[in-house]
Amino acid sequence: MKIGYVRVSSADQNLDRQLEVMSAEGVESENIYQEKKSAKDNERPELKRMLSSLRKGDIVIVKSIDRVARSYKGFAEVWEEVQSRGAILKVCDMGLELDANNPMTKFIVGIMAQVAELERGMIRERQREGIKIAVKQGKYKGRGANVEMHKKVVQLLRAGMTGKAISETLGVHRDTVTDVKRRYTDERGELQDPS
Repeated sequence: MKIGYVRVSSADQNLDRQLEVMSAEGVESENIYQEKKSAKDNERPELKRMLSSLRKGDIVIVKSIDRVARSYKGFAEVWEEVQSRGAILKVCDMGLELDANNPMTKFIVGIMAQVAELERGMIRERQREGIKIAVKQGKYKGRGANVEMHKKVVQLLRAGMTGKAISETLGVHRDTVTDVKRRYTDERGELQDPS
């Protein structure tokens, strides 16, 4: 059976283009799951309903991959559910049919994972470059230090508490305690007051 899934992010957007694709693909209107919800995660009622309805041999049809998920992780979760039920996923814009029985599918899904990882890395790199430029121009100061928290950490260090005990007492990560100790210890090895 052909099953369609169409989605837009907000109530004021319409599904017409996607519904035209479903019609062209021969999906009966009663087999189309429609959703007006962001794809920031997979907590979408119609997506869940569609996935739970799948049977062996069904073909899930979507216009494009971003209708299913915005991240590779989100897509991988949906794909895992589709294949575990013995169904096929057809992505019309890519002219792609993902079928767990086809060895090419594993290759394509692997490539998609690598592309998603590369994209995340490139975003992080652009972010770092942007921050460097903003710092040079005096437009970016970064997140300010929590001086009050640092004062408490220094007090407890002076009282002889261990990093682990301070971490548990103040509810901060042990790396924070280590960072505070390093930041406020002078060349003589004495802890200075945070200012």
